Amino acid sequence: MTWADLFDRAEGYDADEQRVSDTLARRREDATDE
Repeated sequence: MTWADLFDRAEGYDADEQRVSDTLARRREDATDE
């Protein structure tokens, strides 16, 4: 495994974290609308 592989993996992880945050935020908004 190279540093580039580790870097790419970290970038993907950040993207996944952002997607989860967006999903949770949307879910929270839906809950307050009800």
